[in-house]
Amino acid sequence: MIRFESLKESFNAGKMRPLANRKTQLKALLRFLCENEQSIYEALKADLCKPEFETLIAEIGLSRLEIRHALAHLGKWAEAKRVPTPITQVISRSWYRYEPKGVVLILAPWNFPLQLVLSPLVGAISAGNCAIIKPSEHAPATSHLLTTLLPKYLDPECFQVVEGAHDVSHELLQLPFDHIFFTGSTRIGKIVMQEAAKHLTPVTLELGGKCPCIVDETANIALAAKRLLWGKLINSGQVCLAPDFLLVHRSKTSELIGALKQTVAKFYTDNVKSSADYTRIVSKEHALRLKSLLTDQQVIFGGEVDVDGKFMSPTFVLNPPVDSKLMREEIFGPILPIIEYSDTQDILSMLSQMERPLAMYVFSANPETIRVLSTQTASGAFCINDTVSHVGVLNLGFGGVGASGFGTYHGEDGFQTFSYKRAYFKKSTWFDLPMRYAPYSRWKSQLAALFLR
Repeated sequence: MIRFESLKESFNAGKMRPLANRKTQLKALLRFLCENEQSIYEALKADLCKPEFETLIAEIGLSRLEIRHALAHLGKWAEAKRVPTPITQVISRSWYRYEPKGVVLILAPWNFPLQLVLSPLVGAISAGNCAIIKPSEHAPATSHLLTTLLPKYLDPECFQVVEGAHDVSHELLQLPFDHIFFTGSTRIGKIVMQEAAKHLTPVTLELGGKCPCIVDETANIALAAKRLLWGKLINSGQVCLAPDFLLVHRSKTSELIGALKQTVAKFYTDNVKSSADYTRIVSKEHALRLKSLLTDQQVIFGGEVDVDGKFMSPTFVLNPPVDSKLMREEIFGPILPIIEYSDTQDILSMLSQMERPLAMYVFSANPETIRVLSTQTASGAFCINDTVSHVGVLNLGFGGVGASGFGTYHGEDGFQTFSYKRAYFKKSTWFDLPMRYAPYSRWKSQLAALFLR
């Protein structure tokens, strides 16, 4: 049973307003991670065959950093901030403070089924909200773990974890939440936004898109191969931030492809399927979808798909048609299209015809190339000589633009996302300026004009 009304009562009673209560809940989240680490490893192994190292750095570790960061800075984030008051408002003070929104909904995806629950939850708790959390049904082991264990740590009067499929999500979206935070596909994001509009509920949409990766003729090819493949193949490419396609200067195509092949072997040996460090595809349906993307493509490396085993090998496709399904859809898997270009204008021309992505990656030692690409494109993040790692910089904030989403979180951005900025104004009662009151006279108009020119 969804306990929206009881959570609303708890919020209205002010249970989460004191900073001490917020910190208590954050510390409880930290205990949950520390006391159940082995169970978390096992759940992620069951859902995605995720290696413990990837679970440690991308799920448990990043969540711990987020919580500790919030605990360290919450007092500063929540304090009132004075702002200048104009001379026309004599003997007055002005300030603002971030206030909690109310009862919020967090709809989480399956690709990072722990971290993408906890990270927005940290922001919601820090801001002083109550929350209903809906984990993804496509990661059932992690969803069950969260549903079973989180209520033992968080205050059940203020937080609820709800399991279920799309029908439960639909039921939740009919409720008048004070904010909805959704991570997932653009298609579902549109549905969430449409439902939220019925209640004028504000939303944060963390979506995805086709993140481009550019390797120019000045790049360190060996290093670029390692860093871009790490970002592409972590979680078997099931990452909204993964490089979705690669643009390489045609003078470096052969060298880069050779380096990419060598790097795959270094990461996972020549038999990737037997590697314990390689994640599986989330479902047979998703594996079939990925397999279909290779139809009529020039596969130059990999291409092995075991649908029943939910496995797809790292796969490189050379110069796919720009109007093919592979280049029109977000891949969300270990397929890397490689497209050759001749000059920077080729890149700008291609990107101008695509939706703005969640991130853009550029490997280059040429400051002019970096300047042009950063000033003449748009993306949620612009990363130079690395991929994906910026998500661990909590002071940057994380979010998309356009079709890749809107709104940011992590660190203070998460606190602000789940807050509203309330303006405060206080005027002294010992003096009252008579000129603002009727009847108006010529001298009042002349005096007002002096201050308002």
